[in-house]
Amino acid sequence: MQLFQNLNKLKNFSKFLKSSQKIEVCYFSTLRGSGEKESFSNNDDRNSYQGRGDNNNYKNNYNNNNNRGFNKNNDRYQRSNQRGQQNYNQQSVFAQYDKPKNILTQAYKIATENHEEQIFIRDEQNLQEKIDIFSENTMYEKEQIQENEENDEIQQQQLQKQNQQVQFDIVSPFEGSITLQFENNPFSLFMNSDKISVEFKQNYHRIMKESLLFQNDKMLHYTRKEGIQREFQYQLHALLEKENITLKQFQEIVQEEDIYLRNKYDEFLDLVFDNQVPYYIISQGAKDLIENSFKSKKVQNFFEFKRNNIISNQLLWQQGQLKGFNNRSIVHQNNLYQKLLNKKQKGLLNLNNNAIIIGSNTKDISNYDQVYNNIISIGFGSSIEHPKEFDLMKEKFDIVIDNFGTYVQINKIVQEILEKSKSQE
Repeated sequence: MQLFQNLNKLKNFSKFLKSSQKIEVCYFSTLRGSGEKESFSNNDDRNSYQGRGDNNNYKNNYNNNNNRGFNKNNDRYQRSNQRGQQNYNQQSVFAQYDKPKNILTQAYKIATENHEEQIFIRDEQNLQEKIDIFSENTMYEKEQIQENEENDEIQQQQLQKQNQQVQFDIVSPFEGSITLQFENNPFSLFMNSDKISVEFKQNYHRIMKESLLFQNDKMLHYTRKEGIQREFQYQLHALLEKENITLKQFQEIVQEEDIYLRNKYDEFLDLVFDNQVPYYIISQGAKDLIENSFKSKKVQNFFEFKRNNIISNQLLWQQGQLKGFNNRSIVHQNNLYQKLLNKKQKGLLNLNNNAIIIGSNTKDISNYDQVYNNIISIGFGSSIEHPKEFDLMKEKFDIVIDNFGTYVQINKIVQEILEKSKSQE
């Protein structure tokens, strides 16, 4: 009885996602065979709805948006398409599965721009409660705005933005969360360029692979991992110094890299900047790479926003040549939250109590409860390429987006919080 009462409550929240062309919702319980399935359809162009694994259309969409196609990766996309279609034919994408905790999990299958996205929500009622908390703490101080006949509508909007107090942050890594990850290139930088020697590529790949093994060692404390990471940084320092890469070469290398921003990320930035939402990028990569990637993709508005903050490793340049890394502050996968917490404790950042944390694996959201009181966690995963990690993400994240996910649903969450806060004035 309690189950069906919960289902009725959850159905109301499905309106939150009904703006897509077609949505199919299935509510899971921990018992096999106890799911209840329901479909929603709008009167929009239903013919644009595509099947699971239709990555070729998605590839063309990225080609139009990012001015760079996926031609080099066409074979890989065809293989992924075949695997996805086989998985879809063999079993329903809404097949029941066992979960260790007695909670409901919802799966949403959503068509967005000729691409199907599958959304998993761990506990929809809990998610709605978090959205309410975020919106209640976000205020618009309208009483400070002097409304009169001399102020036109545009001026009124500008005044309201100036007095807006958004009480939540957004935190995200760069790799895999802002960008797409590709299976054949786990250590992207330098590996595809013909400007780099074969010897450098081999040593670079070896160092990065060994570093990743230590980062994933659950027996080591993060302080020990940081010491080991510093040793790897010294190795990279010597390797980069020997290669004599110039700043111009570095910029060309970044331009040539297979770095693709996720679809609708530009709209996400517009939404964040227009509403003055504090946004922090915390990356184990290189700040120079992130900044040059944004420049090469012509994401200029990122650098115009005064509250943006990139926390990452910095490259060391001397007389226009790359000499290694600045070793003063090493950022790796296991201390992402610690870097943000340190800046908060030192008074360098004025963080809010609430945050949306975006990630592409469970480590991306680890220990952020030491920084924020309330967290909405959103993850990008692949049930085809990494099924075990994907199942773990469904247990840890509030929302998991499958199948080369976009920022469509993240934008919906942010917009929902902002609109609710305005309606409470």
